Amino acid sequence: MRGPHLSPPCSGWQEDLPLPGEHPMVVPRLRVDTLNHQDGIYLDISRQFSLARGAILWFSPLLAISTLVSISSLLPIAGEPYIYDSLFIGIFALAVCFYALIHSLKHSITPPRDLPIRFNRARQRIYAYNFKYRWWNPFERWQVVPVAYDWSQVRAERWKKRGATAQGALIIKWGVVLSIVKPGTNEVHRPLPPEHHGCRRIRLGLYLHLHAAGPRGIAAARTTPRPQ
Repeated sequence: MRGPHLSPPCSGWQEDLPLPGEHPMVVPRLRVDTLNHQDGIYLDISRQFSLARGAILWFSPLLAISTLVSISSLLPIAGEPYIYDSLFIGIFALAVCFYALIHSLKHSITPPRDLPIRFNRARQRIYAYNFKYRWWNPFERWQVVPVAYDWSQVRAERWKKRGATAQGALIIKWGVVLSIVKPGTNEVHRPLPPEHHGCRRIRLGLYLHLHAAGPRGIAAARTTPRPQ
């Protein structure tokens, strides 16, 4: 068995997928919701973001009420002496509730619904959209940063991992990771993993190669016999 081409290989490496310019020997079939768009110029692959939108929004009303209660606890009550011993506790509770409120709102409305990977066949360029954020800092700007690479720098590796749950049940995961290599070398510059798993991710990697090759690549894959 041949070893990995890339340095370093991905974790759980099994094999390298065809290089840019090489044709896969099979025509993969994709689900309808996998592709956002496809024509003769570019292919847009869906890459759903893992940070759930709206999941924490349900806690926002409760956090808003807690913030108001914290503010009211700092206000003096008419006819009663002000207790300065509880001032620090009230300020701390207000800060925590306000941070949690802003944090829940930020996580609910800011993350994008999709971070697609777009391949332009005419330019032989691949474009990715990465969401840059720090989960603990909701006060800074969270933004989507586009990056672009030459198709000749893209490599694909198939991986497979085995594990076990606390109860001893076997867990097997597999998929494909896309990596960007430095020009003219096999040294990995940065991984570019799409958010798909299992056979779906493997089909995506093969389909991307076919799209880059155009109709001739699909015809070649259909006519190439499978290895025995």
